[in-house]
Amino acid sequence: MGTTRSNNGPDAAPGAGSRIDRWAKESFVPPITLRELELLMRQYVWDGDWQSFEHAPDQPFDELGYDSLALLETHSRIKRDYGVPISEDDLERVHTPRALVDFINDHLGS
Repeated sequence: MGTTRSNNGPDAAPGAGSRIDRWAKESFVPPITLRELELLMRQYVWDGDWQSFEHAPDQPFDELGYDSLALLETHSRIKRDYGVPISEDDLERVHTPRALVDFINDHLGS
């Protein structure tokens, strides 16, 4: 049986709606960072073999240890937690952490 990550502390990935809730009263939603995306996606790497997005922002996800299932899970979290409407076709076009961060930030508040 696997372990469950806590949503507490500075390294916690955003929880359901947390980013939107945090900024709900603001008209500005701050951009997502590589670090935040990494924390969100790290939950979906089962073997613990991953590299930091900040050190390899233009490295393809598969070379960083993230498979297609991890990307599909991330797709759901991005829609739910950040309110960014991202299609599976869009997700297939972004192959690197930087490309996904740019896509999300371009669509925040859309």
